[in-house]
Amino acid sequence: GAQRLMAGVREVATGFGAPAIWLGVFERNARAIAFYGKCGFEDAGAGEFILGGDRQTDRILAASVATT
Repeated sequence: GAQRLMAGVREVATGFGAPAIWLGVFERNARAIAFYGKCGFEDAGAGEFILGGDRQTDRILAASVATT
C-alpha cells in the first residue's frame, strides 16, 4: 500500500537526481503527518493553502531521497 507507493516515489526522485522530497500536508491531518514521519520526513516549516474561501495551513515536510 502506502509504503510501496512511497518507495516508488523515492525511486522516481532518485532517477531524476533529486536529493530530497518535499510535500505539504494539512496541519490537522495527524495520521498523515505520523505516516510521513515514519517515512523519514521532517517538519521544514509551514505554507498557506487556499481551499475555496478557506485559508488553511499546511505543514511543509522534507525527506532525503536516500532515507528508507
